[in-house]
Amino acid sequence: MHETSRSPSAPGLQQAVAGRPASRFLVLWGFVLPCLVLVRSAYSPSIQVTATIALAVLVLGTVTLSWTQSSGFWSPASVYFVVFGVFHVGLAPYWIFGGDPQLTRVEDYAWFAGPLGLAALWLVIYAMCAYLVGAFLASIPRVSSPRVVKDASGRSERLAKLGEILLVVGVALWLYRVVSSGGLGLLVGSYESFLSGTALGGLSLAYPLIGIGLGFSMLATKLKDVRIGVVAFCGFAVIAFFVGLRGEVLFPIAVASCVRATRVQMPKLKAIALVLVVALAVISGAQSVRAAGVAAYEPRLSDFNPAAAVAELGSTIRVVVYTLAWHDAGEPYREGDTYTVAVARLIEGVASPATRPDAASDFRLFNSEIASRAGNIGGSTVGEAYHNFGVAGVLVIPLLLGVLMGVFGRQSSYLRMALFVCVAVPLFNHVRNSFVPVIPAVVGALILLGILSILQNRGRLNRAVVT
Repeated sequence: MHETSRSPSAPGLQQAVAGRPASRFLVLWGFVLPCLVLVRSAYSPSIQVTATIALAVLVLGTVTLSWTQSSGFWSPASVYFVVFGVFHVGLAPYWIFGGDPQLTRVEDYAWFAGPLGLAALWLVIYAMCAYLVGAFLASIPRVSSPRVVKDASGRSERLAKLGEILLVVGVALWLYRVVSSGGLGLLVGSYESFLSGTALGGLSLAYPLIGIGLGFSMLATKLKDVRIGVVAFCGFAVIAFFVGLRGEVLFPIAVASCVRATRVQMPKLKAIALVLVVALAVISGAQSVRAAGVAAYEPRLSDFNPAAAVAELGSTIRVVVYTLAWHDAGEPYREGDTYTVAVARLIEGVASPATRPDAASDFRLFNSEIASRAGNIGGSTVGEAYHNFGVAGVLVIPLLLGVLMGVFGRQSSYLRMALFVCVAVPLFNHVRNSFVPVIPAVVGALILLGILSILQNRGRLNRAVVT
């Protein structure tokens, strides 16, 4: 089966607009970044002005990325940037217009109204600008049509079917682990009860299988060819979302959307805005549901508030605040420890397992340190970069991420998009979580893709998978 190539004349933000090459925007954002540094140092803008700048960078960055990427708004570089921005800038409207963001902890209001919140927001602005520079750097030379490289061998269709199998296995494994850990009650209980009930449940394998399986499945030309996997994911998503596992649902969907954009015409700007408002309302409702538990929740219309959802997602900036506070107090930077700890602990486990510290007390694991010192507030790409290398990390790490996502968006061959899925599922998750599982997840996914490719080359899966 042939993949269809699509004309670059698609309307709306999905269009790669002619006459707007990435080089122009590379110069633009390369100029904006030092200007913002000078503005901060020379004028010390208020939190309202800073939050306005942050929103402007998010919006203009998304628009300019959409103008230059082959899949427009749905390109890897653009979608990652939006996800990154929403999770770090979501509190900006409350800084600009006032109002209570309904922060979950009383102590959070101290940094929200104080200098730490302002300083953290500036770090986020620098990170977004650096990411844009990297993305536009990788987008030169500009990609032209066709956006999708034809696959006469039908390998993408077979990989989609294999992805469907991975997806169904992942959902089944997740359900089995949850039920065996605490029964069906965990599926309708509160978020806290789910976390405590599945702490030893071994869900770490199920989530990558679900994310990678969904991404591979989207390589199918027609969704009906992978309908069993799509139905399985939808069932998982409904249950998991209202239990409180929003990242485990939203990040795979974001990655899958980038892949799907290389196969079909995606929604236009108006449809995107409508879907976004509905999604935010559901996220807000899910927050209330997860606090009480599905079984005990009493529906209220006020719970489905899109603005509240933006604030809740934007609370990821708390991690940036805490790392700022630690280093302002004189703590040394980690200098890359949290990025290499997965490999280091593997070596230690083989060479001297008796002396390797347990995970809960090993503060090279950023998730362990955050949980111990600040509570279960997740992680942050910006916070972890600053924790390791200071402001230099906030500039370099996002720039490298921008380059990576920009490279994946330059050509939409099925193999490039398969590699994108292997890398992007863990990296999207890193937006609001520790980097710790990224390297193992990427290596495992690449090994799995390699095995599938070898088997396809030998023809063993050609007979086993109906295309």
